[in-house]
Amino acid sequence: MRAYIDTIRKTTDRDPRLVMAWLRLEHGTLDHLGPVEFHKAVLSAIESIDREGEEESQALADSFGL
Repeated sequence: MRAYIDTIRKTTDRDPRLVMAWLRLEHGTLDHLGPVEFHKAVLSAIESIDREGEEESQALADSFGL
């Protein structure tokens, strides 16, 4: 998990917990994603945060225990 968070921090200044929540919702597990696919998934998660808002994203993160 730490490697994922480090990669997210290199990609964006968004709260990694919020990004991880959207990634988990979309993919369930991340182990099957290569570097390019993971980067695209992070960008998609950021779009979800923008679309749904911080409050909804925080609720999602809380639901995953992040």
